[in-house]
Amino acid sequence: MNSKCFKSIVCILVIVLIAFSSASFAFSGELFVRNSFIDDFEKIDEEEYANLRGRIRRVYFVQTNTVPWNATEWINASLNNVNSLKDDSGTVAWLMFRDETQMDETKLYDLYIGSDNPVIYANDLNNFFGEFEECILIDGLDNLDTSNVQSMDMMFFKCSSLTALYLSSFDTSNVTDMQGMFSFCSNLGALSLEGFDTSNVELMDWMFQNCRSLYSLDLSSFNTGKVDNMAGMFYGCSNLRSLDLDNFNTEKVETMYSMFSNCSSLEELSISSFDTSSVNNMGSMFKSCSSLEGLDVDNFNTSKVTNMSGMFSYCNSLKSIDVSSFNTSSVNAMIGMFSNCSSLEELDVSNFDTSNVEEMNAMFEGCSSLQKLNIEGLDTSKVKFFSYFFSGCNSLKNLDISGFNTSSGETMIQMFNDCSSLKNLDLSGFNTSNVKEMSWMFHGCTNLESLDVSSFDTSKVTGFAQMFCSCQSLTTLDLSNFDTSSVDSSMYGMFDGCFNLETLDVSSFDTSNVSNFSVMFRDCNSLKTLDLSSFDTNKGTAFIYMFFGCYNLQKLILNDFVTQSLYSNPHGMFLSCDKLKTIIYLKNLSASDDVPYFWIFDPSGGSINNEDSELMANVTVFVKDETAEKLLESDDKYLEIFGKDRIVVLKDTGDINEDGVKDIIDVRLLLQSYINCADQSAWTPADLQLMDMNDDRIIDIIDVRLLLQAYINS
Repeated sequence: MNSKCFKSIVCILVIVLIAFSSASFAFSGELFVRNSFIDDFEKIDEEEYANLRGRIRRVYFVQTNTVPWNATEWINASLNNVNSLKDDSGTVAWLMFRDETQMDETKLYDLYIGSDNPVIYANDLNNFFGEFEECILIDGLDNLDTSNVQSMDMMFFKCSSLTALYLSSFDTSNVTDMQGMFSFCSNLGALSLEGFDTSNVELMDWMFQNCRSLYSLDLSSFNTGKVDNMAGMFYGCSNLRSLDLDNFNTEKVETMYSMFSNCSSLEELSISSFDTSSVNNMGSMFKSCSSLEGLDVDNFNTSKVTNMSGMFSYCNSLKSIDVSSFNTSSVNAMIGMFSNCSSLEELDVSNFDTSNVEEMNAMFEGCSSLQKLNIEGLDTSKVKFFSYFFSGCNSLKNLDISGFNTSSGETMIQMFNDCSSLKNLDLSGFNTSNVKEMSWMFHGCTNLESLDVSSFDTSKVTGFAQMFCSCQSLTTLDLSNFDTSSVDSSMYGMFDGCFNLETLDVSSFDTSNVSNFSVMFRDCNSLKTLDLSSFDTNKGTAFIYMFFGCYNLQKLILNDFVTQSLYSNPHGMFLSCDKLKTIIYLKNLSASDDVPYFWIFDPSGGSINNEDSELMANVTVFVKDETAEKLLESDDKYLEIFGKDRIVVLKDTGDINEDGVKDIIDVRLLLQSYINCADQSAWTPADLQLMDMNDDRIIDIIDVRLLLQAYINS
């Protein structure tokens, strides 16, 4: 056949669609057709176009242009000034209903494309069968002449019902673009590409994306010498067991982003021939290759790579990986590079040049089997994000981060979360002057016995939620240097579950902007005294279980501490605080002040719960002066819960005669009181406040000795 190239079969389909438009379909929206030859039909209805594509059940290429009498619709391309066919022969397309009983909107069609000559597509096959989601068969492809085709971009995109494709008849010698060619062919179990000539192909990105029914793939005929993009090429091929790419020439490839990502069944991957000298992006390259136990990347040249984020993430069967040959001098992102490599026991990245890396968050997150990690020499001077860095490394017993430069760090959320085997952590070199978030930073460090954060500059930190939650082995924690003035909302669970914490200094805390105090000290069951005199809770809206489980807490010192906001909820605030005897309220109250119902009443005046109300029966409230005392005593709710006997003006313990001086006279008076009292239960809260020097609710010889020692020392 002497000919000029026939123009696209897609043109024919478009014409068919236009011919149908007057029949039975409602239109809305527009679709711009991707073919420069179709001047007269630049816009067709998007809904109808998509609707018809999704209702093609079978496609047949046939060598006849005789349209059956019962065809639904047909069009002769040569009669519509679109194609010019030799000898006036026409290329014809027609539709046949699969089932005449179906409603119009659910009817499925068979599409026939016929000519007396082999069908020729002049320039490209872009998206030709794209979104034929109901199509189960494409027959007669050997009648399709592809010798002049340059692009097969997304040719079979979303042909999700196809189970087999045999393309051995395709002439692909002129094709330059195969990106997304079979992407989302999710049921394709058989794919024959024998004889594919890919010598001119430049783009193979996302070519087999989500072909999740492929169990094997033979690409031995592929010539990839001109390919520069292999991003996502095998992404989501979740049933591929092995892949041999030793024949691949990758010397021109610039991106391998997500190339094998989510190949979750891949057990063998041969890439020993890979030349990666031109590659600049390896982000997520092997992400979620969860069946790979070994991976040889010794030959990788990574000198131009700028992105290694997620490169090996979720390779949770990988037991070892040697990256000693990696040149990372150009890399600026390593987010989650080894995250969730949960079988990895040992890793050495001491050779890494990270002088240009700005993002390292989650780099080793979830490496739960990692026992040895060599990060000596890691340059973190430009790193802004340290969040989740070691989160979930619960087998790591030793971690040397003494060389970390954190001066550029802005977030440290969950940095050491669930590092449950660490006993010691040297943070003396940490510069946190630019850090804005520390929530969950040490959460779950259950074996951490000591923690020195005295060097921390927290002036810019906006969130501390669960920062030390479940640090069960800590006995002391000095946060007196903490500047919390920038916290804008939450201290939720900050010390929750610190079972063994005996002393806690939060005297510097500025909580004027904090709204959520819930479970802040829950289960701190070794604390006996807690000084919250710096706490301003006027913006607080949540106090649920704030002190729940602090069953050894005896004294609580408060100042501007109220929970009477319209939206506040102090439910269960003091549950299980069975030993709480003393609440000292230091705020100045005047006649104009609202009485602070800060533990047992809601804003409308009702009791929050019986448990908290019953607990108050053993508590004495100490106020700053007689004005405050009278205000509380004049309030019916306070009288109901405490009575006058347990609303007491705060006095200086040890100043028995209240003359402002602790001297030998006070020692004598205390001794006399001790000798004269045969019944300890006779002491009033006011008596105990003056004479109980060690705050054990008993006045005995120990108190006398302590007061005497205080007098001698003064």
